Amino acid sequence: MSLFKDKSGQSYDEVKYHTRQKHRFLEKYLEIWTQNVGKGQSPPTLDIVDLYSSSGSCFCSSNEEIWDGSSIISAKCLQNYPNGRNLILNSYSDDEMEQQEQVKCLDFRMNTLNLPPRIKRSLFSLKIEDAITEAIKLIDPRYPSFWILDPYQPQQLPWAQLQRIIDHNGSYRNSKGDEVTRLPELFIILITESLQRSSGKEDQMHFIDVALGLEREIWLDKLDKLNSQGMNTRQAMIEIYAERYQIFMVGDQLSMKLKELKEILFMQFFF
Repeated sequence: MSLFKDKSGQSYDEVKYHTRQKHRFLEKYLEIWTQNVGKGQSPPTLDIVDLYSSSGSCFCSSNEEIWDGSSIISAKCLQNYPNGRNLILNSYSDDEMEQQEQVKCLDFRMNTLNLPPRIKRSLFSLKIEDAITEAIKLIDPRYPSFWILDPYQPQQLPWAQLQRIIDHNGSYRNSKGDEVTRLPELFIILITESLQRSSGKEDQMHFIDVALGLEREIWLDKLDKLNSQGMNTRQAMIEIYAERYQIFMVGDQLSMKLKELKEILFMQFFF
């Protein structure tokens, strides 16, 4: 993730315009919590986790537009939701100087929001496996949690780490007194172009091994079969990735929505 610095010294994630569409999609979805669930008689608590927060704001050079990133969108959702509780952010970069700049800008932008005391904000700068470890310590799995998983490349969200998030589940009793399993809600942004490109390069196939959590011969065999059925490589990789989530199904609780924009696939999983 590269940063753009304006004349005032503020830094922003430098992105392409399709990222704006991604964030609009996230905003619209979170409005369900603020405008629907939050208007109920006794809305549940809500925790939001954004594990790839970066600087909190975006800049697109093609039209010089600046807008809120996922972490600011999440903070505003919890601010407007009557029972928002935890906001857990992780801003990490392999480049130490870049990471320091990201965190400085993200912290500044969060402070300007004046979040109410009921919202507990946590900010980490950790590799994904360590960030997940810290996040699950703060999440009570009996209550709703919404995880934003927007890695810069698919291999930066290893399947094994995704499994840890979903395994952090709890149970509650519904209005009928029945015990119900609650799993976290996931909002995943998958860079499908990267999966497609790596599938044809021997020295990059290990990226797909990590992202899918499958042995190479297994996903290659699935890819060949789907290609033979008329799917192109991109469509086939999406199908394989979505199929993997069936292992998390609890009864008939898994519902999935997909939305495609060019090389990006938005995946929402509701449990």
